[in-house]
Amino acid sequence: MPPMNPFRFYFTPEDDTEVGHEANAWALVGDPALPHANRSIFIRRADNHLVHLFFNGSGEWEQWDISQQAGNVTISGDPAVSRDGQSVFARRTDNHLAHFKFSSIFQWEQFDLSDREGDWLISDDPVLAPDGRAVFVRRADNHLVHFYLDNDDEWQVTDLGGWVVGRPAVSIDGRVIYLRRADNHFAQLFLTDSGEWVQSDITEQAGGWVVGSPATSPIGRGVFLRRADNHLVHYYFNADSEWEQWDISELAGGWAIGGDPAPTYDGSGVFVRRADNHLAHFYFNADGTWEQWDISELAGGWAIGGDPAVSPDGSGVFVRRADNHLAHFYFNADGEWEQWDLSVQAASWDASRHAAPAADGRGMLAPPLRKIERRLAARKVDKAPKEEVPEFDWKYLMGH
Repeated sequence: MPPMNPFRFYFTPEDDTEVGHEANAWALVGDPALPHANRSIFIRRADNHLVHLFFNGSGEWEQWDISQQAGNVTISGDPAVSRDGQSVFARRTDNHLAHFKFSSIFQWEQFDLSDREGDWLISDDPVLAPDGRAVFVRRADNHLVHFYLDNDDEWQVTDLGGWVVGRPAVSIDGRVIYLRRADNHFAQLFLTDSGEWVQSDITEQAGGWVVGSPATSPIGRGVFLRRADNHLVHYYFNADSEWEQWDISELAGGWAIGGDPAPTYDGSGVFVRRADNHLAHFYFNADGTWEQWDISELAGGWAIGGDPAVSPDGSGVFVRRADNHLAHFYFNADGEWEQWDLSVQAASWDASRHAAPAADGRGMLAPPLRKIERRLAARKVDKAPKEEVPEFDWKYLMGH
């Protein structure tokens, strides 16, 4: 059973109808990116601004415009965020790689990593290495390029060559880059002990032409990908040191998918957009077989319009709905899937504000303490002791 959701105690907007129009102005066009260190989301808004939504101390979702604070820099595509949530990398609308950084003076700043000698315009979404010191991205000529911090913490860049399509993925140790080549083969670049990147063709070894961007298992159990027949497949390196491929769609009932997968952080399964635009959960059950659940149907029939992002703490899945609102699907205390419209939540919070954000900028990551205290003081607090809600363990034996 999935874990209970620590964010389940939402304060519902008093009038959803009233804030609905405001929420439309906060519509989104990208897919979310989640850090590990705090309850927040980074995503591209419909006006191409990079925005930050976070769950504040009052139990409300707030939204802050990072692009506006960093000089109205607009972005294209989806961001990549560091584990601590204080660095965000994104493709700007002029195809430069931008680094948005939360500075020591509590302000968001933007640095142009493409502004250097040579041709370093990019054409796709970046992916960040687990240690936060390297970024891999497709250049405008379809070469894979590697931006990295040197020993002096200065950004450098090198051309890794090849013909890349889409967004690559990085292994948990940062030494393997998985990518879709222009011939729709699934390939990897491996960093040797001598510091050389070596490419091998996984499709040639394990079969399967691919059409999506890969996603690595956060606990090292292979790579998940959409195959050319729109099946969800799992590539993994077996005990004989050979690549194998498993057709998860076929094993779980033949369901086709329409987007890129998002593996869970405990290795128990994969969330993905199905071909019918439903959010689906494929997972390896206690009996050692793959199952598929239609989360959209279980949570009210909401169709989705983008690729999901799984919360690192197991609190649910965030995804752009078909109406371009950001939604949070989570498993509640009653053992049922629910869905919350965070765009409406954030619009309601914005409409209720009476004062401008704090001048010191710390509200960009968390609201000022005095604002939290005022909100909590305005609410009636039940002084009766709260009953503890048991947490459910959700560990499946995947790949055994």
